[in-house]
Amino acid sequence: MDNRNSFPQSDTEHAFPYLYCELPCTGNTWKVIIADDEMETHHVTRMVLQNYSFEGKKLCFLSAYSGEETKNLLHQHPDTAILLLDVVMEKDNAGLDVVKYIREELNNRLIQIILRTGHPGYAPENTITAEYGINDYKSKVELTSQKLFTSITTLLRSYCLSYRYNKLNQTLSAELEKRHQVEIELQKARITLEQRVEDRTHELEETNRLLKKEIKARAIAEESLRKSDEMTRALLNATIDIAFLVSPDGQILSINETAAKRFNTNIGKFSKNSLSNFFRPKTARSLKKRLDQVIQSGVPARFEEMLEDKIFEVRIFPVFGKNTTIEKLAIYAHDITDKKQAEVRIHNLTYDLIKAQENERKRIARDLHDRVAQDLSTSRIICETLFDPHPAVSDEIRFRIARLSGMLQKTIRNIRDIAYDLRPPILDQLGLVKTVFRYCEDFSETENIPIDFHSAGVDNLNLEADMEIHLYRLIQEALNNVRKHAKATRVRINMVASFPNLLLRITDNGTGFDVNKHNTAEVNRKHMGLRSMEERVMLLTGNLDIQSRPGAGTRILIEVPIT
Repeated sequence: MDNRNSFPQSDTEHAFPYLYCELPCTGNTWKVIIADDEMETHHVTRMVLQNYSFEGKKLCFLSAYSGEETKNLLHQHPDTAILLLDVVMEKDNAGLDVVKYIREELNNRLIQIILRTGHPGYAPENTITAEYGINDYKSKVELTSQKLFTSITTLLRSYCLSYRYNKLNQTLSAELEKRHQVEIELQKARITLEQRVEDRTHELEETNRLLKKEIKARAIAEESLRKSDEMTRALLNATIDIAFLVSPDGQILSINETAAKRFNTNIGKFSKNSLSNFFRPKTARSLKKRLDQVIQSGVPARFEEMLEDKIFEVRIFPVFGKNTTIEKLAIYAHDITDKKQAEVRIHNLTYDLIKAQENERKRIARDLHDRVAQDLSTSRIICETLFDPHPAVSDEIRFRIARLSGMLQKTIRNIRDIAYDLRPPILDQLGLVKTVFRYCEDFSETENIPIDFHSAGVDNLNLEADMEIHLYRLIQEALNNVRKHAKATRVRINMVASFPNLLLRITDNGTGFDVNKHNTAEVNRKHMGLRSMEERVMLLTGNLDIQSRPGAGTRILIEVPIT
């Protein structure tokens, strides 16, 4: 122990300058800590291994003479590959304390430890190896230069394998975290889209409620017009709409102030004017035709007409006399240009939202398939071939790598299933009919619900891409409703091209539901699947008819024009 003080750790290279040359510790060397309280042990170890190299890298030695010094070195050099550790230093169990410090406090499983002792009987080898997680246990007497070479080589190989395995685990963890973040973003996007759809639905329902309220108010006013001419004239001026009172032969009897301002005339100078004096010939003929229809049927008419480059909602009401004959007709024209423009904007917004959703689904599906799935496939191949150059690797490690490869394969299948659900690639490659047929087969196999799918004349159609994806989503949403709510045992899907329309009929023998209750606003908000189908059919300028009742299954008929 006194000899140690004559050779301080920092001056070890000067103690035996004629025997070896110390290498600086860089990234091109393997770090080896020699922990022993005997200076001779440090000297001999360095001398024996001074010319040793492994995979083109030499050894860099760090010396410690006590357990505390060893702990300090380990803290400063966490990338140490091998520790040559003496059991007995300043304390009888100093070396064992260092091992516990490495494995438990530093949680370092990479460093390879050779426990060396001059007292073999002090700590039994089996007990030390099992309880302290060391890699080798040698007596100083038996550790010859050849055995030291062999032990160092074995431990460096083990260190490399452990280091690569640790890096692989880190890479896989990063990929899994990235996939988790993608799933979170998908969920956020879905929630945002559903909220936008719900908000727009509320707006349309409020507009509908106000419209019904207005219609009810108009009906009361029209009833009053039928009872009294004077009351009729008063009511003509009670509205901000254009209002005319005409005879059955089309002569104008009265107009309101709004009409006078619109056509730049005086209310007192309109007498016995015909409709052609106020409107263009084409518009006057159209109004006269509508008047004749009301006179013949006795039923009020409601239609849209272009007046002075603006869109008006025109209503014609018959005014009955005492003998139930039509004496007059009241014409109301309400400017709905702004409303029509708003409907167009809403229609375009809905189209843009759904198109953006489909584009985002396509992009995410492509990224999942082309990037995430491919990267995971590469990782799986690396796992499977990781130990091909190392046949001596234990079966336990091979088994763990095999399990990891299996988990990667399962993850790849799940990602590709998600990508397929987001945007089926075969839709662009094989067309609508084959894509739907494939989807029905997969649905039947997964949900154990037989599906009879038939098509006629659709294969020969050159449908637009937007129409194909809308029809595919309609079938997909209908089958999702069957899976979630219908409890059906059989589904039948017919797709027929009957020019100028394409007919899609989806029938199941499930529990069914009350269609009238579904059409109420309260229930409609909860069944977003059917709302989504209605939106898509509206975008295709088609018709959707749902027939169902409790216990009698459901029949959905969709008719869209072929484009």
